[in-house]
Amino acid sequence: LKLALSSLSIAEDLYSLGLCFLQLLLGALAEDEVVIKEGGLFSDTIKEKVSVPVVTQQGLERQIEDVFNGDIGQLREYCKQEPAYNKVVAMLDENELEGWRFLTTMLGARQGVAKKLKESEMPGTGMLTARALLASPFISRG
Repeated sequence: LKLALSSLSIAEDLYSLGLCFLQLLLGALAEDEVVIKEGGLFSDTIKEKVSVPVVTQQGLERQIEDVFNGDIGQLREYCKQEPAYNKVVAMLDENELEGWRFLTTMLGARQGVAKKLKESEMPGTGMLTARALLASPFISRG
């Protein structure tokens, strides 16, 4: 029981870390100006001001859990439609969606432990840890 509670606690922390990380990415890397036409030899680049959505951890959690039912692929599609998030989506899409897989791992930590408990498995075996996340190619690529 102690191991199960510890596993749930760690999973909850990793989930919260995932929300914080996503909030940081969407908040700090969102652009308020996007290129709508690249300049050429005889023309200027045309940029357009766009509104940057307000990103809160509670709002992200509601979207992920209630709107997208935990499906980060749906979140990705939503973000692709928001011009302010072009650079964020491009960065997370690099190396065959490596960043989105990283977020899926963090944001799926709670469900992973809950599933193991439901199936009467020991949640400590193969448990996701912050140390394991640091070894992710998304983080370690520098």
